[in-house]
Amino acid sequence: MSQTSHGIGGLSYDAKKRPWPAEFNVFLALVILVGAFELIGRVFLGDSFLFNTRENVDAIFNEQRLQIIILQVSIVGIIAIGVTQVIICGGIDLSSGSIVGATAMIAMSFAQVATVNGNPNPKAMFIAYGWTDLPVIVPLLVAVGCGLLAGLINGSLIAYTRIPPFIATLGMMVTARGIAKWWSKGQPISFPTDSFAAIGKGLMPVIIFISLAILFQLILSYTRYGKHCYAIGSNEDAARMSGIKIANHKVLVYVIAGILASIAAVVLSSKNLTASRMGVMYELDAIAMAVIGGVSAVGRPRVYHRHRDRLADLRRHHFRLHLPAPRRLLPGDGQGRDHRRRSRSRSMAPAPPGDRSLTMSDIVLKTENLTKHYGGVHALQEANFELRKGEHVAIMGDNGAGKSTFVRQITGVEQRTDGKIWFDGREVTFAGPIEAREAGIETVFQNLALADDLDVPSNLFLGREKVLFNLGPFSILDRKAMRKATEAALIRTAVKIPNLSSTIRHMSGGQRQCVAIARTATFASKLIIMDEPTAALGVQETAQVENIIRTLKENGEPLILISHNMRQVFDLVDRIVVFRRGRIVANLRKQDTDGNDIVAYITGAKTGQAELQAA
Repeated sequence: MSQTSHGIGGLSYDAKKRPWPAEFNVFLALVILVGAFELIGRVFLGDSFLFNTRENVDAIFNEQRLQIIILQVSIVGIIAIGVTQVIICGGIDLSSGSIVGATAMIAMSFAQVATVNGNPNPKAMFIAYGWTDLPVIVPLLVAVGCGLLAGLINGSLIAYTRIPPFIATLGMMVTARGIAKWWSKGQPISFPTDSFAAIGKGLMPVIIFISLAILFQLILSYTRYGKHCYAIGSNEDAARMSGIKIANHKVLVYVIAGILASIAAVVLSSKNLTASRMGVMYELDAIAMAVIGGVSAVGRPRVYHRHRDRLADLRRHHFRLHLPAPRRLLPGDGQGRDHRRRSRSRSMAPAPPGDRSLTMSDIVLKTENLTKHYGGVHALQEANFELRKGEHVAIMGDNGAGKSTFVRQITGVEQRTDGKIWFDGREVTFAGPIEAREAGIETVFQNLALADDLDVPSNLFLGREKVLFNLGPFSILDRKAMRKATEAALIRTAVKIPNLSSTIRHMSGGQRQCVAIARTATFASKLIIMDEPTAALGVQETAQVENIIRTLKENGEPLILISHNMRQVFDLVDRIVVFRRGRIVANLRKQDTDGNDIVAYITGAKTGQAELQAA
């Protein structure tokens, strides 16, 4: 069987050997289910589920039954489009059905006629105010406003107050049902205008559903909004480190879900010509449709045996009624007691100040008394650090020593508790990773900050996508330009990827690491930070990364390398800084020290004043 080369670095793959898409399994299951009902109907009931069995009717199919099914699926499908996006983002929405019911009541009351058969309409709620026979745009705007408000409340509660999605939307469900009952006083609202009733006539609901489904499929596939949905749902930490404003995005997702629920409310009430107790349990129908035919097809990933740890746990993500994960023991006395909690911990000498002859123009990065507290835990204490232009510095230390915390403060992932940072000659305070990137700091984080459900180009440009048309969150992506730039970056860094269209989820640990490193090479930078860049790599891949670092050195680009690999550190860097219990305890030139000396500082065997000034 011939193979077609589509990969980077000389690798090839056979497109015919791609796995059978899981979505076709869902379609096949539905076909089998319909066939089973047809067989049961003919054998036990003597009737057909789909076909017409009456002799005096020429039609092959039971058109009336099919029309009812299609219309019902269309209305639930409109709700499911919004629910699908919520689930893709890692949330849940139990309020969509109740929002439909409340919105239908309110919108119908603004769509009523003044007279029925020449007599005043006894059901008209606002006839005393003259608000009858209004243009159809009025009830439509009222409906959209109701859905927008409900979605805004849901999203704000979830994003800004950190209330679990299950609890927030459950509260909205109860609230919406109460509003519907209060608004209608328990009575149906009917007699809409002809223009409003026309929305639900014939196949109009089907046309509306198909149009919205196509529109949002295109939005999810080709816009910044869609890529950010997948990124947040698959790895929220990666999305945050990439600079995506997660809270704002979640609010937008729930607002869109609320608006789609309001559209379903208009279609449903106009089709039935009345608004009564409707929408109840539609949220479960919509979730089922999203999971079976929506999310499984284009949304959150199925579970693979290699990634069971990524399985979405309803209790963890929505109820939050789980026990916390076992906490890694912090450095201390071996019994889980952290010395950093003590107000008077054992004295450790800070790193010596830099060369007094250096000026700010010679220094790329400088920190002064950089401190980070997590409640009572002092993760980073008074870190004084300098990095000169063209210099490569290694940061070493035991797990929990404060190395990654130090990087997160520099790159804006977290906001420091105290201290100052100077970068490129000026004092800076980065509000987030995007600002750090724009300033020229590129980082390979310890957790790689990759979104599992996105392909390679989407990950390389996550948070700073190239766009054809700038429409805010709905900007149209320039996919060709991003793919071309990705290919160039992978070739430049000698990274081998068989298929750029494969999602990160289906790549090996080494390939993921290489993608994260290639991302730093895609953009011009003034400083590169690598946090354990070779931790999951094999021998050949490690050699590639080390060659990249040597190339950076030849080009005069400064680097901060966090590593536990002693051989690698002495081979690649100019200076070694050791962290212990949140403090810098050593600042040494590599030619004046050795591995035993570094280990002594890491373990605490050496705790005195470091002898050397920063190189």
